[in-house]
Amino acid sequence: MASLRPASHALVIGLLTTSTAFAQAPPLAWEAFVDGSLPGIDEARGLVVAPDNSIYVTGSSANIAPQGTITTVRYAPNGTQLWIDHPYGPSQSAENKGVALAIAPDGHVYVGGTLANNNGDFALIKYNASGRLWKKNYEQYDQADVPDEGAALAVDDQGDVYLTGYITSTSGMGYDQYVMKTDSSGERLWGNDFAVSSADEHATCMAISPNGNIYVGGDWWNLNGNGAIDLSVARFGADGTRLWDKSLEAPGMNDRAIGIATTDAGGVIVCGTVQGAVDMDMAVVARDAAGTELWSAVYDGSGPGNDEALEVRELANGQVVVVGHSLELINGQLRHTIATRLYDAGSLLWEAAYPGPEGLGAWPTSVTLDHENDLLIAGYSTAPGGLTTDGLIVKYDMTGSLAWAIPYAGAAGFNDRFNAIGVNTAGDVIVCGTTHSAANASKYITVQYGNAVGMKEDPTGKGGPIVFPNPVSSRLSLSHVDPDTSIEVFNALGERVYAARSPQGIDVGHWNEGVYFVRTDNGSAVHTARFTVQH
Repeated sequence: MASLRPASHALVIGLLTTSTAFAQAPPLAWEAFVDGSLPGIDEARGLVVAPDNSIYVTGSSANIAPQGTITTVRYAPNGTQLWIDHPYGPSQSAENKGVALAIAPDGHVYVGGTLANNNGDFALIKYNASGRLWKKNYEQYDQADVPDEGAALAVDDQGDVYLTGYITSTSGMGYDQYVMKTDSSGERLWGNDFAVSSADEHATCMAISPNGNIYVGGDWWNLNGNGAIDLSVARFGADGTRLWDKSLEAPGMNDRAIGIATTDAGGVIVCGTVQGAVDMDMAVVARDAAGTELWSAVYDGSGPGNDEALEVRELANGQVVVVGHSLELINGQLRHTIATRLYDAGSLLWEAAYPGPEGLGAWPTSVTLDHENDLLIAGYSTAPGGLTTDGLIVKYDMTGSLAWAIPYAGAAGFNDRFNAIGVNTAGDVIVCGTTHSAANASKYITVQYGNAVGMKEDPTGKGGPIVFPNPVSSRLSLSHVDPDTSIEVFNALGERVYAARSPQGIDVGHWNEGVYFVRTDNGSAVHTARFTVQH
């Protein structure tokens, strides 16, 4: 059994007042909504930011089926909805939902999820900037009315696509972990039903390392005969062969992996929850590419109740940050908190707990790193009065200092939450989730904080291009542009309107009036300048 080390550091409780948070936080740039045509719950669950700073959002919407159907939206960098897609029809017996997105090296976007066929099939949809290219669903075994559930999606450097989750076993009883690979046309290349026992087993997360190692995390039945469920991770070869599988065994009975990340060295880090002596605890374990455990750690919050680690990331310096949920005793009160912990080769450097802007409770759902390698966390918190929840974004620097926190309260005053978070090339923060208009009715919500058009102008004199005259009516001249430099111009919607290499000038006499951004890329540095067209 792996050794699970308890933490011994003092826990830092973070609390920002609203005024302090807003003094340092980026402003709200825009917000966008999707409300299905039928009554019910619309909830965005995932997003990706494309290289052109457009945003793809997916989830489930009560648009053509009251149970909810997979719905994907593409937004321009300024929040304008470019298109919306409901790929499946109203004939369904259960909820269709998109759960994950991934961008391929060629810029295509894939959405993975669950389709209600036969009580649940894996779903995969491919998009380009104009919309849907194809949709496919997959069932490993031809058994009617048995559930299969897609959980995670990844794309490798060759553009092949991987889906994982769990499927009904060949006996029709119980679930097995499952991973499959398709090519860019959606043709299934292989599928692996890697059951290690006859009991329920689930795959919950997946990651592909820079050198192509395929890792799947989840839970499976302990083979030592004690009836416990263990946190699991398995590695697969490019042909689908399972190379190894490992468990992190804890004293209790019900452990599972929730988050996963690969390391620059080709290894894997898995986080989740394990059962301790009394309740569930946060857990993290790091392994090398051969499956050898490098280190592991567990954390039990100061309050009674269940704790869990949701996301893990390796930083550029090799340190590992883990974000989860813990119950803490704060000033004699039991509070739900966003728990953040930074490790260096298994040694805890710092830990923090954030109970929300009002100190009444907070929960994380998704994390990302910004361009400064600082940590951004999306989630939700208990609103003033304690009866509803607000969407929430929290930022920590890597010294453990809480930089800012932004609560989001929807206009209707019901529950709101953010489920996914991303950052565009300008460093603006984008989140998506759900905002309720009534107890049983909600909308997709997507919010951007920062610059409204998703492009950031370089400070004067910082090496960027100089454009003149500005404003310009006919021909724009550029200086400080190196030979063989890529030049792109974007309008205020974030749409590319011009592209060339090292032009001395750009004719804009036929362009619409407005603000534009010119971006230069000489292979070693990218710079942006703004200009205005006036006729």
